[in-house]
Amino acid sequence: MAHFDLGAYFDERRALIERALDAHLPAGDSEPKAVHEAMRYATLGGGKRLRPILALAVAELAGGPAERFIEAACAIELVHTASLVVDDLPAMDDAATRRGKPCAHKVYGEATTILAAVGLLSLAFSLVIRNAQACGVCNQADCVANRLADAIGTRGIIHGQHDDLSFVGRDASIEQLEAAYMQKASCLFQLA
Repeated sequence: MAHFDLGAYFDERRALIERALDAHLPAGDSEPKAVHEAMRYATLGGGKRLRPILALAVAELAGGPAERFIEAACAIELVHTASLVVDDLPAMDDAATRRGKPCAHKVYGEATTILAAVGLLSLAFSLVIRNAQACGVCNQADCVANRLADAIGTRGIIHGQHDDLSFVGRDASIEQLEAAYMQKASCLFQLA
C-alpha cells in the first residue's frame, strides 16, 4: 500500500493556489493602484488556504485534475478573504491585525479597504464563471454563480456576520453562536 503524505499534499496545493491567486489578482501598479494593492495585501498575506484546497481535493476525487478547477478554488479563497477584510473593519470587529500583520484597513484606510473587498468579490464571480466556461459547462455557469452568491449573501456569510454583530454587548447561547458561525464559516466549506 502506498503511503499518502497529507502534509506534502497540503504544501503542494497551497503553493499551486498561491501562484494562481498572484496571477489572477490585478497588478498592484495598475489603476486604481491603492485598491489593487489592498486586494493583493489582504489576499497574499498568508493563510492556510483550507477552502480552496478542499475544492481541489473534491475535484480530484471526482476524477478531474486540480489545475482544471484552480480558478473556482481561487474564487472561494477571494470570497473568504473579502469576508475577513470586512469582518476586521472598525464597524464590525475592529481588529488591528490579521494573519500576523496589520489589517488592510490599518494600512489602506477604511474606504479603500471596502472597495478592495468589493473588488475581491467581483473577481471571484468572474473566476467561477470563467472556470465553468473553460471546463465546457457554460450552461452551468449561472448555477455556479448562484451557489457563490448564496454563500456570500443573506443566507450565508452576511447572515452569520449580522447575527455575530447582534451578540455584541449581550450574552448569546451556545446554539446562537454555533448558528452564526455555521453561516459565517461553514458555508464556504460547503461551497468548496
